[in-house]
Amino acid sequence: MSFGIDPVRQAAKGLDAGLPPSYRGRRGYSRLLLDIPIRVSISGTRGKSSLTEACEREFRERGYQTYAKSTGTDPVSIRQGVSHPIARPQRPAALFDENIREIKRWWGGGLDVLVLENQAISPYTMRVFNHRFCRPHYLLVLNVRADHMAEMGENLLMHAQAFGRSAPPGSTLISGESDPERAYQLRRAAEGVDVRFVDASPRGIHPPGYESLTVLDALLRAALGDGLSVPYVDRERQRLEDHFRWRRSALPGIDWFQGAEINDIDSTRVILRYLQRGNPRRVSFIGYFRADRRDRTRDYVDFLGEALAAGECERVYVAGGGATAVRRRLRAWKDRIRVYYDDPEGASLLVDTVAVECRDEAVMTIVNAVPPFPRAVASALARRGPDGAVDTEGGGGSDLSEQSDGSPASESAALSDDAIEPRVAQ
Repeated sequence: MSFGIDPVRQAAKGLDAGLPPSYRGRRGYSRLLLDIPIRVSISGTRGKSSLTEACEREFRERGYQTYAKSTGTDPVSIRQGVSHPIARPQRPAALFDENIREIKRWWGGGLDVLVLENQAISPYTMRVFNHRFCRPHYLLVLNVRADHMAEMGENLLMHAQAFGRSAPPGSTLISGESDPERAYQLRRAAEGVDVRFVDASPRGIHPPGYESLTVLDALLRAALGDGLSVPYVDRERQRLEDHFRWRRSALPGIDWFQGAEINDIDSTRVILRYLQRGNPRRVSFIGYFRADRRDRTRDYVDFLGEALAAGECERVYVAGGGATAVRRRLRAWKDRIRVYYDDPEGASLLVDTVAVECRDEAVMTIVNAVPPFPRAVASALARRGPDGAVDTEGGGGSDLSEQSDGSPASESAALSDDAIEPRVAQ
């Protein structure tokens, strides 16, 4: 039986035709890699895409020929500062061979610096990526947070070990992880496979995402002997501080923060502590849950239960797949839980209720930001800037933002069988 011509292989042959003979084929790709003087792999849980772009920019501005590739929902190849969207016509969307194709496509006669975001989500595939498709001199691990628990291991110490063991022998691992136990496991795992470990975690009080600056500075010092300029660090720190603060909502008397884009509980806790530093506010949470993210739902139920028990949370407004299960798990505080239908009427009713109940307080959205319901709520909470644009992100963007996986469930408002609730449950 004939299945026709494989378009991926056909495209690869076309790219090979324009390369020196020694760089053609899969073995040629390995030789091409080894001929690039500086190779960088970006790992960690949050902020990888932003750091990938920042690495490319810093090396390029120092006069190097650069190529960088970020993955995720909107993957791009960046050649000398110019971004080129990567087409993914098939599922599974992100294959390792994509790296071979894109690097050969944009090699352009020579590269000084290669920066690749590690797209893998399991210990095995992370090792394959680093050992076969990037072969980094420097492996950057921004942070170790709860994500892909089924693939990465049952606890965060196992995650840290997986990141450390994925580095090729003889390389340098630069870590931005601040938690002492996770950092220790990361160091121990790296040194166990003959990898040099550099602790670049931030010191003192700092805004969330600041580790992206300390890790980038450590990379530049290790590779070039010269780190980030003081004005650049000050400017980026100010940007992060401006982003991670309560902002005045369009609803009178209410401040808010769009935390739904940061979809792991570790980052949510870090951000909430930073928002509440110095002048704690009375806070309520608005959470949208997805039926296909049960681990995430369980984590956030624990988070909300802790916040309610500690008196750190006034009320919880929930919708989406499994919302009634969240209410059942939090039944000890059922008088402070509101559950809404996952439709435009439910979103409107939620906003109207928040406008009355949360006046002179703060509201934080959590869990998921992509489907229509949380987008509608965020738009209602946001203020419009002078140009008419809706400020739903609290300004400036962050290095911790969620990336949708593009699955149908992430774009729909699917309810699980047990989530057929009334418009609002008191």
